[in-house]
Formats: sequence, C-alpha cells, structure tokens
Amino acid sequence: MINNVFGQSIVNIFLDKIFLNLELSNVDVSSYELDHICYRVSSIENYIIIKKYLYDKSELLSENIVSWRKIATYKLFEPIKYKNREINLIEIPAPKIWSNYEDWFEHVEFVIDISFEEFINKYQKLNYWLDSLNKKINPELKLLFWDCSVKFHHYNLEYVINNFE
Repeated sequence: MINNVFGQSIVNIFLDKIFLNLELSNVDVSSYELDHICYRVSSIENYIIIKKYLYDKSELLSENIVSWRKIATYKLFEPIKYKNREINLIEIPAPKIWSNYEDWFEHVEFVIDISFEEFINKYQKLNYWLDSLNKKINPELKLLFWDCSVKFHHYNLEYVINNFE
C-alpha cells in the first residue's frame, strides 16, 4: 500500500491536479521553486507507518509540535521528479484531534520573490486564505482550490528549519 502512495504515477496525479488548477487560474509559477509537498494522514497510526516507510528513503530534518500536533519534514534521498522539477522535501503532519483527513497529498508550497501584496494584486479574484500572513516564522499565502491547496512563502522549508528552529 505505502509503496503505491509515493509511487511516481500517484504523485503525478496530485501534481497534475495542482498545476491544472494553477493554469486554469492563470497563476504562473514557472519561475518559482516548488519547495515541498505535503502528505496528510488520517490517524496517528498512519503517521507512524509513513515515518517508518521514509526512514531509509530520507533524512528527518525536523519533527516539531505545530498547531497542537507533530509535523515531520523529510529530505528525500531521491527527489520526486515532476516534469522539469525536483521536489526534495516532504512534509507529514500528524492529524489534529478534531480534523478528519483522508490519507492523501494536500498541498505544495512555492517560494516567491515578490511581496504577498504584489502577488495578490497580480492574481486577483482568487480564493485566498490569509490567516497565515502574520506567522512569526515564514508567513504564507494560501490559495484554495476545491480539492487541494497551494501555499506561497518567501523562504524554503529547509532554510527555515536550519535557521529558525
């Protein structure tokens, strides 16, 4: 089961959906680093299973409590390849007690080189979630689609882990 979850064709299905949503929204991310991909789990048991699976396929960069649950970030020994991109990091959040997640990919994050205000002005009339703009460490802008989300921030996750934790 787990090998199928992180198999290239499964990851491509999710990334195809992400990039189609961005294209349909006329959001150009071609010059932005695709920093990491997030895989949500439905239970603590599945969180532990995914961590065990990733043990010999990656380096654990960080596991910290964020918003009342653990989030583990791994640097893959072999990056996820998607078209002309390589994604080196995968984020695995444990489920929050009150949340009901499916085991599946949830979002990707891009590093942008313009302000959030410029980004919003450039891509108006989109479904933004602005609650994380005031985070102390690596604020982010979230773009919501009906079946996934895309986040934008100014520093890649590995840099944040190495410099702010």
